Amino acid sequence: MAVGGRVRPGRTPSVMAHGIPAVYVRRAMEPNVPPPTALGKNGAPRVAGASASPTPASPHSRHEIRRARSPVYRLGRCCRATSITARIAALLIIGYLILVMVTAASIGNLHTGDTDILVQGARQTLRCLGHGKLIGCGHSAGSPLSQVGPFALLQYLPAMALVELGLNNNQVIHALGSINLAALAASLVVVAAVARRMKPAFWGPVLVLALIGSSLTYQATSGFGEMLAAFFALLAVASVFWRRPVLIAVTMMLAATGKETLFPFLLIFGLLVGRRQADRVLPPMHVLLPLLIGIGIGEILNVGFDEFRFAADKNLTYLQPILRTPGLERKLNFLAGIWVSPSNGALWYWPLAVLLIAAVTVLALVRLIRSPGRFDVWLPPLLVVATLVAFSIGLADWYTPFGWISYGPRLMVPLLPAALVVILYTCGPLLADPLRWVLSRISGVAIVALAVVVVGWPQFGAPWSWAPAVTRLITATGGCPSLTKLIVQNGVSRYYHCSEIVMWRIHPIVLKAAAAAGGGDALVARLLLSAASVVLVIDLVRRARAADQTVLPPDMEASRG
Repeated sequence: MAVGGRVRPGRTPSVMAHGIPAVYVRRAMEPNVPPPTALGKNGAPRVAGASASPTPASPHSRHEIRRARSPVYRLGRCCRATSITARIAALLIIGYLILVMVTAASIGNLHTGDTDILVQGARQTLRCLGHGKLIGCGHSAGSPLSQVGPFALLQYLPAMALVELGLNNNQVIHALGSINLAALAASLVVVAAVARRMKPAFWGPVLVLALIGSSLTYQATSGFGEMLAAFFALLAVASVFWRRPVLIAVTMMLAATGKETLFPFLLIFGLLVGRRQADRVLPPMHVLLPLLIGIGIGEILNVGFDEFRFAADKNLTYLQPILRTPGLERKLNFLAGIWVSPSNGALWYWPLAVLLIAAVTVLALVRLIRSPGRFDVWLPPLLVVATLVAFSIGLADWYTPFGWISYGPRLMVPLLPAALVVILYTCGPLLADPLRWVLSRISGVAIVALAVVVVGWPQFGAPWSWAPAVTRLITATGGCPSLTKLIVQNGVSRYYHCSEIVMWRIHPIVLKAAAAAGGGDALVARLLLSAASVVLVIDLVRRARAADQTVLPPDMEASRG
């Protein structure tokens, strides 16, 4: 490690600052050669007392410099710096993803109905563009429908690209499922990369555990677009955390097109994760400006797409009055169901995420009561929680708050991974001490490992067991028909009455099928992720015990990136 341009005695690091390989360190430590004190423009060391003009580097030196700065070289350095437990967990998760790709990708919930309509809409979009029709494509005046469909713009982009490649509808749908699987793998990489720069430096295992123990495993093999929307929302928040202006603008633009209602929530998350303690109320301009530009362009694209398909500046299909939940009591019932419903509530399908949200809420409220003047401590975490609650309130106003018919709270998925990153960024120091206390005893570690495996077990096998689980979800009961035959246009009162029965019934238990069905491949997958979860808990214990006892603000490390 270089300090003031010199190498600490007795240490020969593999790479110095600015990515200079160890060859230059060794050259500087040879006898009769003064130590380097600075670096020239081409990366070669400048010798003390030498002239200001840098010595041209040899071709071999330039090759070494390029190699040290290449992504592959840096990835190798990152792997070498990773603990053995993290490597084992990564290999187990990679094995799981390969198993999903080989045996589950073709049997996922691909032909969802919505996805088939989406592909037809992508073809209609391309036909209209080919004929120069840019307003009201596939729309009849006075109708709330369009042949393009009502879905988010982000879902159409890969579908149109695949159609242009000449794929038929079935091939396009299977390709969309593969894109979702790649989005899950990329999301795991993103949360691990973000967590490396957080303080305390042990949130990586927590974030990975929260994602693999959730219904994202089902989303990764379905044709729905929420997995892709969740990835871009997560990447957008991560880009703000990394303070990369161009990446911020591009990813925020794409994330805003993931759902037409996402932009205000993305803005709040961006403002929270982009601010450092040294900043004022808002992040600096090189972060704030691309954040606003990206979200603004994304919203302009949303409005423009609605003009293209509805000849209106809004989504006429989704804004039909009959699709709004009537009455405050029903809205509150749906709101509670989104979080704790036995059939599809987030508590059962995102258990670690909900636990983190609940813990952050309690800790932030305690800090508010004890130190009301410390706005910087309790206000950001409560803003994150309030943002999630506001998002779920919006879903409760929709006639299908979970995204019927689906496995888990599908409509909550786009925001949850990004929310977890913001929660741990803003409230990580508050959570650190309770977590250390729990993991300080062998009994605590054993309980945590067992709990993680138990609550994640149904989700580990979801790519294979989703079908029997959804069958239980839509089963007729209590004088109500199967959920597939329950149409709001055929009777509002009956629809909401039966929806609430399905939402709160305990039998048949949906997760029972998710935990037991799927055959031998599902069992192997559950064992793989169970082993990965235990190893991640062990890695978490190692990180927690190795971390500094003094908890630093989360921005100190991130600000250096």
